[in-house]
Amino acid sequence: MKNSEIINELMEAGKVLSVIVSRTPEGKIWADFTVHFTEEPIECSECFKSVDDALDWVAQTALNLSEKS
Repeated sequence: MKNSEIINELMEAGKVLSVIVSRTPEGKIWADFTVHFTEEPIECSECFKSVDDALDWVAQTALNLSEKS
């Protein structure tokens, strides 16, 4: 399953409320997302090399958190 499909499933199920992937003016890629049970953004402490890497982190982290909740 692709990362975008995982994220879409989690969003449709109401487990992930939002996903933000952004690029800073310096070209660094950041990501954060909000899950239903904390409603606080979960941010990555490091930059990503690509948008795909950022989405991979979001998908895997959100999936792991949703399985624990």
